[in-house]
Amino acid sequence: MSKVGMSKQSSLFDCMLRFWSLSSNVFLFSWGPMSPTLYDVHLFTGLPLIGPDSPYLIDDPLAPKLAPLRYFFPSYRAVVKQYESCPDVPSVTEHIMFLWVLICQYLFCPISGKPSFEYLPRACSLSTGKVYNLGAMLLGSFYQGMNSCVTNNPLSRLGGVAWLLQVCTAAYFSKLFSFPTSSGSLSTLY
Repeated sequence: MSKVGMSKQSSLFDCMLRFWSLSSNVFLFSWGPMSPTLYDVHLFTGLPLIGPDSPYLIDDPLAPKLAPLRYFFPSYRAVVKQYESCPDVPSVTEHIMFLWVLICQYLFCPISGKPSFEYLPRACSLSTGKVYNLGAMLLGSFYQGMNSCVTNNPLSRLGGVAWLLQVCTAAYFSKLFSFPTSSGSLSTLY
């Protein structure tokens, strides 16, 4: 996935949102309901589907605790700059910050486009090496984001759902997309 750049396609999102059903968390098409599943999330991302799956259960008491961060990070790069150091072996704090940037920037993608403190406890728990059901958390975030988009302003709360919606749409409706042969960007045909 990281080898193919996908530009945001607002018209595609608008079209797909019109078919989303709040009551059943599916796209209601004329041929029947359709929705991303845990299996799809696993196939597209490789995220584990075992272990605790609630963000509230992931708060591991054995995980290292960080002192409250003293400053607001305006970007992912600012976090990296703040915590990068020269030694070969990263400190526990550097490892947690790396995981925090990783899950914020590439997985849950907060709407602000900046690191969100909401995901810091998950990064602390992940630093222990335990396996958590990130696939279910991502799918839950997808459903929550889709419902928020339908009930509120369509593109106001798309956040992290955008990439998952686009990947699922490209996989299920591949004739609408032109897939590059090299590492170019993915685009629609219309």
